[in-house]
Amino acid sequence: MHALMRFGTAFGGYKMMENYPEPECGPEDIIVKIRAAAICGADMKHWGVDTGYDDTNCPPDQQKSVRGHEFAGDIVKVGEKVTDWKVGQRVVSDNSAYVCGKCPACERGDFLCCEHKINLGLDWNTWGGGFSKYCKIPGEILRIHKHAIWEIPENVKYEEAAVLDPICNAYKAVAQQSSLMPGQDVVVFGTGPLGLFSLQIAKLMGAVNIVMVGLQDDTKVRFDIAKQLGATHCVNGSVEDVVARCTEICGRDNLGLVVECSGANIALTVDKTVQSYTGRTMNANYVQTDVKVTELTQLAAPSFTPAEGRAEVNTPVTISVPGGETWPGGTKVYYTTDGTSPTRNSTLYTGPILVSGDMTIQAIAVCPGMADSAVASRKVQTSADTVIERVTPAGSQVTAALTCDRPGAAAWCAAYRQNGQMTAVRSETGPFASDLPVVFDLGTADYSFVRVFVLDADGRPLCAGAQAGKGQ
Repeated sequence: MHALMRFGTAFGGYKMMENYPEPECGPEDIIVKIRAAAICGADMKHWGVDTGYDDTNCPPDQQKSVRGHEFAGDIVKVGEKVTDWKVGQRVVSDNSAYVCGKCPACERGDFLCCEHKINLGLDWNTWGGGFSKYCKIPGEILRIHKHAIWEIPENVKYEEAAVLDPICNAYKAVAQQSSLMPGQDVVVFGTGPLGLFSLQIAKLMGAVNIVMVGLQDDTKVRFDIAKQLGATHCVNGSVEDVVARCTEICGRDNLGLVVECSGANIALTVDKTVQSYTGRTMNANYVQTDVKVTELTQLAAPSFTPAEGRAEVNTPVTISVPGGETWPGGTKVYYTTDGTSPTRNSTLYTGPILVSGDMTIQAIAVCPGMADSAVASRKVQTSADTVIERVTPAGSQVTAALTCDRPGAAAWCAAYRQNGQMTAVRSETGPFASDLPVVFDLGTADYSFVRVFVLDADGRPLCAGAQAGKGQ
């Protein structure tokens, strides 16, 4: 079967594993055929994204981190000793694969907090995840944690059941852990799935004013969705004074609950202890009276070396704190090279960025307890001696007009189906001249588009690659 494995250091980097082995069903195991899987922010990362660890050279026998921990499907196999479940049942997983069964959390049935917990579709494991055709529910977890899977009611769709995880987070925060009373007002920071689920729970509990706080990007789509789901007001934190607007809407005495679902770098000072939320498990922030936002000191914007001018391909560009400024401990820098604005989900800066062609590097510095820096930008133009002028696919042959006189350079052509699966790859060695096009014989016309790129003798790119669809 095919399976998506988390791969590399880039946010959202995946590798399609072909001929990935289907899970074997043991005497106490259950095999689920995946019908729907949701994408969580945690599916887009692993610890290497923040530390710079590169797993691209990981041996194949260790490439077992199939992702997708929010999924639903049908039971297609049960072990001979399984009595509580049968083939054909529609189920949703709570993504538990292993708990110790001995720690204080397990003893009180709070398996989510087991310090030894391993998650299906999230942690390194051999059982699998939702981004594949089948996933194994281990018999061991079913002995300890009877509700590691739940049967889906007939009136609930697979897609709806797959997001049970974030729905439960919202329910626990708003309904179980808060002291919200009917008739009070609620402010929700963040318009993502957790925030939208939280506002629906607040509405069911009888909240009067439900204020969604987001940013400028949220005005395009998510504010309208929030209003359809029950938000009475939407506040654009990019241009509005959030505290003043919330006070205007809710008054000073009727704000029963603030739910933090954004993970934004914001400090709240309230009369009672305010719990902060960062990450996937949502906590509620309880407020009874005034809410004040403490203005945060903004980090200095990053600087680049070299700061300006043209640069040869493979020239290292470094990012650092500008002269005369300092960054506190814990500061991280995230960057992009395609001209888009960087966020905390962009690539973490861990060392010099090698110029691969004309590019625009943008960077931002972030640190807990500080306001994010302004975005710094560096446009890089190369004086590269390697240029790909034109790529023309025609059946099984692809013609590329390119120039490169680097010793040992090689041109590569890779063909892909629409889903990103590579179907063929060929290479030719240089030197190359644009008036003598290179012809790659792929041996197949089974592709949707091709990519051509030129590498030096050490396998480093000499210029930006080029892409063309079949028939272009």
